[in-house]
Amino acid sequence: MHTTSRPLSQTTVLLVASALTVLLAAPSCGSSDQITDPPSNDPAGSSVEATAPTTVETRSDVKGEVRLLLDRFWPIWLAANNPPDPKDPHLTEVLSGDALAVSISKIQERAAAGQALSLPASANFEHQLFTSTMSPDPNRFTGVECVVDDIQVIDRTSGAVVDGSTATYEILRDFVRDDLGRWTISRSRQQSRLEGVGGCALQLQH
Repeated sequence: MHTTSRPLSQTTVLLVASALTVLLAAPSCGSSDQITDPPSNDPAGSSVEATAPTTVETRSDVKGEVRLLLDRFWPIWLAANNPPDPKDPHLTEVLSGDALAVSISKIQERAAAGQALSLPASANFEHQLFTSTMSPDPNRFTGVECVVDDIQVIDRTSGAVVDGSTATYEILRDFVRDDLGRWTISRSRQQSRLEGVGGCALQLQH
């Protein structure tokens, strides 16, 4: 039987086109080409805030910094006394306040007396922070330094040893930290002195 085809109406064409659009846009179940955003594991409305780690300074931290200061102090102090130079700029790196003023005064006295300080060739000199007290102020610290001192007093003209004795000292020191975080010795007081090596020196850690 022969049939005559009729052209599709504009309405029919639009319906067919819409249906094809829906079919092409719909994802196929189980398709390996499916691309979707992964689901969030966070509960709805939750937010995560980054918290910066908090560093708490301990007594051990401060003691370590003070020990490093004392290790720097002695070479600087000896250099400023041989030859005596009260204007040595390095003194202010390790001393402040009363301790700086007293050290400058003593250096001036040695310069006027024509003397200098020097370690002997086979020196037994040693020092160590012996006891310590933490202040409520985090920028202050007090400790006792044990010092076995065999530093010689030398006559600068003849080179002769004026005083070559050895003694053990306990020195009470105050330390302060400035706004830049630098520790200095602000005050020193002699607590005890024993001839030779003894006292606190017998308890030093080696």
